[in-house]
Amino acid sequence: MPRYYPVVRVLSLVIFMFGMTMLVPLLLSWFQHDGAESAFDEAFVLTVATGLGLWWVTRRETRDLTIRDGFLMVALVWTVLPVYAALPLVLQLNLSFTDAYFEAVSGLTTTGATGGSWRRRSSRGWSRTAPGFHGGRPEAQSGGARPRS
Repeated sequence: MPRYYPVVRVLSLVIFMFGMTMLVPLLLSWFQHDGAESAFDEAFVLTVATGLGLWWVTRRETRDLTIRDGFLMVALVWTVLPVYAALPLVLQLNLSFTDAYFEAVSGLTTTGATGGSWRRRSSRGWSRTAPGFHGGRPEAQSGGARPRS
């Protein structure tokens, strides 16, 4: 396991920062009194606590990531972050984990596959805010290459 400590250290910081982004919909929900505050605050606490806990375990790790670690890091970020992004949807709307995970991946990748008309305003805000934190649309990151419509 110590071999993967550099990856866990960086992943913990990514999870922590992602948890901090949950403050946006939490505050939005609190100001609008839409009843989703408890879902967002529970998800916020769980996400930030996980990030800090993993960081605490690996805080003394000084090795840098290798290229091989980078591939693992990308795979972990794209599979782990949607789990935390799905928490408010599971807690607030009682969606199944599968549906919530799908919605979270859809929101994080900005595909918006379902539209989510069933969501409350703060949840829609969460799915619209989260993509902005990772840098925008995938084709924008790849230099603008996209199929013609």
